[in-house]
Amino acid sequence: MTVLPIVEREMRVAARRKATFWSRTVMGLSASLVAAAALISNVVFTARGFSPSQTGSTLFWNLAGLLMIYALVAGRQFTADCISEEKRDGTLGLLFLTDLSGYDVVLGKMFARSLHGFYGLLAAVPVLAIPLLLGGMTDGEFWRMVLVLINTFFISLAIGIMASSFSRDRRTAFGINFVFMLLLSGLPIVLAVAIRGAANGVTPKFLSFPSPVSAFCLSSERLYKVNRAEFWVAIALTQAVSWLLLTVA
Repeated sequence: MTVLPIVEREMRVAARRKATFWSRTVMGLSASLVAAAALISNVVFTARGFSPSQTGSTLFWNLAGLLMIYALVAGRQFTADCISEEKRDGTLGLLFLTDLSGYDVVLGKMFARSLHGFYGLLAAVPVLAIPLLLGGMTDGEFWRMVLVLINTFFISLAIGIMASSFSRDRRTAFGINFVFMLLLSGLPIVLAVAIRGAANGVTPKFLSFPSPVSAFCLSSERLYKVNRAEFWVAIALTQAVSWLLLTVA
């Protein structure tokens, strides 16, 4: 007996698509080209007095920033139109004529649409590890960043499928996804900064924790040493928000 039959079926179909293979190839090559360009440019900086550790740290955060943007827009790219498309085609009702439940449909669509995107993210992870060879960062910092990227990718997909479940039109779904992602990523940080200014420098850090950007910043070795608990609280909160959005969907 299969617990999530539509998830298994959609994953098998997605695994056979050519796009699933090519997305990994293209993403890995793109990350490699970016890393090569950054290394070449940093060689110039090293010749001008920068240490190899500075070069490694700069390269790592540049690559991590690009992958973070990729993870943030993943929902719009992969899941924002998956359920609304079924509504427009008139096929969503057919799924519920079977014994499938809502979570079967939501999880099945999410996993199927995002498989090649997730493979693309994983293909870039080895390139993200290149700066470890140059120094200036720790292996813990690398693995925390990988966790942040996967967590951000997941919450982005959850926002996308939630937006898709509330709309029928493609543009409406994309609009809801964009607004919700913008609010979730920026509003908690803006509130924390605003309250800090009003409270004479006292920062209510917990307000910024639901934002994926907060976990991204706290993953650095310097901040993690003094805010170890805050990093894991931020990860847990973004994960909780993701499952809440999936439940709403």
